[in-house]
Amino acid sequence: MKRKISIILLFMNLAISYSQNTKKVEYGVLFNIEEITDERMKNSFFIKTINEYKENIIFDLIFNDSVSNFKTQELLNVENKGKINYASYMVIDGEYYFNSKSSILIKKLDDLDCLITNKLNWTLHLEEKIIDGMKCYKATSEKTVINSKGKFVFPITAWYTPDLPYSFGPGIFVGLPGLVLEVRDRNFVIFAKKIVLKSNEKIKEISVDKTISEEEYLKRILNKN
Repeated sequence: MKRKISIILLFMNLAISYSQNTKKVEYGVLFNIEEITDERMKNSFFIKTINEYKENIIFDLIFNDSVSNFKTQELLNVENKGKINYASYMVIDGEYYFNSKSSILIKKLDDLDCLITNKLNWTLHLEEKIIDGMKCYKATSEKTVINSKGKFVFPITAWYTPDLPYSFGPGIFVGLPGLVLEVRDRNFVIFAKKIVLKSNEKIKEISVDKTISEEEYLKRILNKN
C-alpha cells in the first residue's frame, strides 16, 4: 500500500519537556479494499462502509507521562455521522484507558468498563524506519478476537519511536518503549497524523473498582448475539 504519513509537531518552545503536561495524537486510517482477496468479505456492508468513510475516521489519544485515554474523535455537524462512527467502531471498538505505571488497561464500551488482563505480548525487532524524521522500531504481536463466530488470531505489526518515550498507542496497542506512530491490524493501517506536545484537553478519571472482568465482558457480548 503506497502511503505518506505526515506528522505535525507543535512546540511551545524549542526544547521538548517531558512533563505532566497533557499531549495529544490524532490517528487516521489507511485502508485498501483491493488488498482483500475474499470477495464475500470485500462486498460486505461493514467493509464497504469503512472504505467509503476511511478519510473521515479520526481517533484521539490524549495522554500525560503515565495515563492515556484513546477514543473516536467526536464529530460535530458532520453528514453521515452515524456511518462514520460505525466505520470507526469496526476499526477499533470502544474507548480505552491505560496506566503505564500500573500496566492497567481498561476498555469502555457502551455502559461497560472491562479490565483487560490478556494484553498483547510484544516481540521487539531491530528493524527500523524513519517516520517524519523520527527513528521508529518494529514490534510484532498477535491479537485474539472472540465473537459468536469463533476465535480468531490476527498478526499485528507496530512501529514505535523512543524519540517520544511514552508507552501509549491506539486502543490495545500499548506497552512499547515509545509512542506508537503506526500499526497494521488486519487490512487496516492506523497512523499518527498529528502530534500536539502541549494540549489543554483533560483525561477523564476512571475507577478500576467499577470494572468487570474480561471473561464476564465476553460472556455478555456473546449472549447479545
